[in-house]
Amino acid sequence: MKKLILIFLFIAEFHFTQDFDQRNYLSSNQIKDKIYQNLEKLELQFLRKLNNNDYLKAKEIIFDSYLLLFSIPDFEFDDYLIMSEQDFKQLVSDLKNESFTEDKLTIIELVSNSNNFTVSQVYQILETIDFSEDRIEAIELLYPSIVDKYNSYRLLSLFNNSTDKQTVRNIISNYNYLRR
Repeated sequence: MKKLILIFLFIAEFHFTQDFDQRNYLSSNQIKDKIYQNLEKLELQFLRKLNNNDYLKAKEIIFDSYLLLFSIPDFEFDDYLIMSEQDFKQLVSDLKNESFTEDKLTIIELVSNSNNFTVSQVYQILETIDFSEDRIEAIELLYPSIVDKYNSYRLLSLFNNSTDKQTVRNIISNYNYLRR
């Protein structure tokens, strides 16, 4: 078992130092694929060289590693163009400078058609809108453009009324249901 760990660490260290610069440009899916390939190589080339006891222990660790690897979602923000911080600050500033909610919603509709947002960004956008019913309309416009939908629950804290919160829950649930 100690030999297997030492061999694995040696291989990992060698690969890490050899192509560190190249790894900085890999997407998370490419990294997952590389880990999968390394586990396969470890299993096929080195596992068989262990005695039976160590083989069984190492096989269990590798199996657990595969389960963990497969549990990582394929979703990655790198695949989406999220509005830059500078552009986002300008958007929030523009929204704050608008006097009428209808004009704010028009801007939101325009930017949501060509940009993606995090929940945190959507939250900040919604803070520029005063009334709950207008915030709900903005959520309807922005929700398809949210890249981290698993954080959507945070949007509920912008509403005090339980009916408004339920409306937002319905928007989220209906969108997620329709996408399945």
